[in-house]
Amino acid sequence: MATACVTGASSGIGRSFAEQLAARGHDLIVTGRRLEKLEELERDLAERYGVTTEIRLLELSDRNALEVFATELANRDDLVYLVNNAGYGRGESFTEDGFSEHERMLAVHVTAPMRLAHAVAPVMKNAGAGAIINVSSLASLLASRSSLMYCATKACLNSFSESLALELEPHGVRVQLLLPGFTHTEFHRDSDLYPGKKRNRFLLRWMPAPQVVRLSLRDLDRGRTICVPGTANKLLQLLTRLVPRRLRNRLSSRGISSAFFVEPPAELSPADAETGIGTETGPELSDSRGVSAPQDHTGDQS
Repeated sequence: MATACVTGASSGIGRSFAEQLAARGHDLIVTGRRLEKLEELERDLAERYGVTTEIRLLELSDRNALEVFATELANRDDLVYLVNNAGYGRGESFTEDGFSEHERMLAVHVTAPMRLAHAVAPVMKNAGAGAIINVSSLASLLASRSSLMYCATKACLNSFSESLALELEPHGVRVQLLLPGFTHTEFHRDSDLYPGKKRNRFLLRWMPAPQVVRLSLRDLDRGRTICVPGTANKLLQLLTRLVPRRLRNRLSSRGISSAFFVEPPAELSPADAETGIGTETGPELSDSRGVSAPQDHTGDQS
């Protein structure tokens, strides 16, 4: 049976990718830092879809562990999906945070996705099929003094993903860059970066993780390299292109940070859940959808 690998699968967007790829009949290789969550996912997928899930308890910022895992994937000729989803956010400024923390974020958001893509791309090229999904964030389109490294590392992932798509497309391998925004995940519920009340505000909207993933896989099936799920998020992406850089930076420094201090709606209407309108994600500081760095690199980001 064909296999899909999802990093940061403990919760949020990563877990939703695992569930929806399992529903398509794929066995799974999942990574994370919370064994109990991964074991729960393994049991759930086996019961619901009859698939096999292999668990890898993995710290992606550990270069040796990453290399071992990359080597394993390079020897898996059954691998047809790689979802680089793991990620996390921090609220410290660039100058006040220790540089080791910046290196850690670079390792998780940039080095790990590149290394794993480098491992599986040759296998997929030889097979003439396969897909790599890199989960970024709308925040990657902005500058933010309070989340400098997050925005910078995700912007790097954006450029890499689009370039990789150009290289692999002639070989039948699809690459997608996923740019979600505010998504209902543990990142916003548990992180101490976002205290206070959260609510939909103007174009900053909340989207359920399963809906983000459904739209991502739909766009992948349609051959779209960039997926921005939800109408409000698409409008935000357009605004980042139209608004002059100086004004955009001023707004992001003043408004984007405060936008994170909003409580997600408690319930989603059926219409919202289907269309994403009123429930989208705004430029979320994670991922990739996960939780803050001290807790987990589950990448339930942004």
